[in-house]
Amino acid sequence: VAEMVGLVTRMSQVNQQLRRHRRGQTFQDTPPSERDASALRWLVLGIVDDPRPVLIKLADRLHNMRTLYALPPRKQAAVAQETAALWCSLAARLGAFALKSELEDLCFATLMPDRFAALQANLNTLWRIGDESGEGDVSCEPGRLPALPPMTYDKSQSRGWGVGATYTRLASVVPFEAMTWRAHGVGRASLSKAHPSATAALAMIRECERELREQLALESSLTGLEFTVQGRLKSLSSMHTKMVRKGVGVDLVHDARALRVVVDDGTGVQRQALAGCYRILSVIHRLWRPIHSEFDDYIVNAKVTGYQSL
Repeated sequence: VAEMVGLVTRMSQVNQQLRRHRRGQTFQDTPPSERDASALRWLVLGIVDDPRPVLIKLADRLHNMRTLYALPPRKQAAVAQETAALWCSLAARLGAFALKSELEDLCFATLMPDRFAALQANLNTLWRIGDESGEGDVSCEPGRLPALPPMTYDKSQSRGWGVGATYTRLASVVPFEAMTWRAHGVGRASLSKAHPSATAALAMIRECERELREQLALESSLTGLEFTVQGRLKSLSSMHTKMVRKGVGVDLVHDARALRVVVDDGTGVQRQALAGCYRILSVIHRLWRPIHSEFDDYIVNAKVTGYQSL
């Protein structure tokens, strides 16, 4: 325990030294450059040969981001910029992708509060949250959602920088333990402050998972195949990045809610598992209409990394 405490302390000291170096050069809190962030990542990974101290530090940073509302706006921005440049990538390197997603959403909510709130509102409209007709989840006509605010704006003029508004916005970010389907049994308390669009999306994933399992259980051709069904809710930050990269609205981000079926035939024979993927795909297409322009066959056209999927 003492050794881990010492390693966590060393990581904090390295981070503080780099922060003081930047402040000495610019006389203010500035976001780390890519060079500084890369150097710090290598220093952190060089200090430790055990991932546990890094996970402890990530948990500490997550707590800092969740309680960021207690800091003045300029300090909020500095901490969020540092988190985005350094700690999000470290979480990804350790495979803690759900944790990375929450950190990115907290950074997004802090650095672009107007865009964050507008994206949440657009998802409410898209998924018809609170629709009194009871139909729910009826997609609106593409291109009819309000445009997001500009990428750059004067933070002093934004309505999202008051303590109360910041607290509410940060609390609305979905906690990482509820971002993936493996944690679908998470207690209601952890989602009590989440935005209605996120709560409704997770409920929809649960319903789709139940329906898919029922249909797969009826397929005799799948006898002997082992498979698991996982789900995930795409983070708002990831949606926003995709929207900007493709130049589209959130209504054209088709993987905002997703199920993943991982197939294993249990015998180690890859050919049988691959054939099972196509049989499961036919069941999925009977349940939900495919969007042909969005379909990719990475089994026939496998990626250079060896990744295979449909």
